[in-house]
Amino acid sequence: MNPDEFIGRLLGLDRSALRAPADATRVAMPDEADVVLRRRAVYSTPAAVPDSIVSEAKRILEREEGYRDRAYRDTGGVPTIGYGRTGPDVRPGMRTTRAAEEPWLEDRIRREAAWLSGKRGVEPHAELISAVYNLGRTGYLRTGAEAALKQGNLDAAGDSLVRNGSLARVGKGRRAPILKPRREREAEGLRARGDGI
Repeated sequence: MNPDEFIGRLLGLDRSALRAPADATRVAMPDEADVVLRRRAVYSTPAAVPDSIVSEAKRILEREEGYRDRAYRDTGGVPTIGYGRTGPDVRPGMRTTRAAEEPWLEDRIRREAAWLSGKRGVEPHAELISAVYNLGRTGYLRTGAEAALKQGNLDAAGDSLVRNGSLARVGKGRRAPILKPRREREAEGLRARGDGI
């Protein structure tokens, strides 16, 4: 059973309701089945995010996440591929290409930027997008950086990211400060932006 059929059965949908849009991206899976990543069907792409923010965040994420064309397990044991992409469609042994991953990365950046500016009410700086991308939305909220951001204090926001967002799962429930260098680079980027938001 392919992933579309599985999701369709879970949701009680027939096969015709699961057809992908004509412009969807296809990624070859190890079992030669094509899985359609229906970015537009699953995620709404926020149009209001400036391209300058997207390109700056993309540059940071390409540096921080790196790129791998073959799935691997990250430090927490989660199957990961491309620019740090995880999810139910990522399986060990899976292969991908930059051409397939870059639209996904840009879409994810736009969604996180829209979440930061819309739902959270803070300026979607590229460094914050990097933190949300890496920590997840809940992990980012746990850092406490948002309170400082809403007060316009980028220095304190950077300090919160470093202090509360540097631990990562490594192995079975163990946590280690392996994310500290990344959080320090993000904090430095925020501090360089000055006082205003």
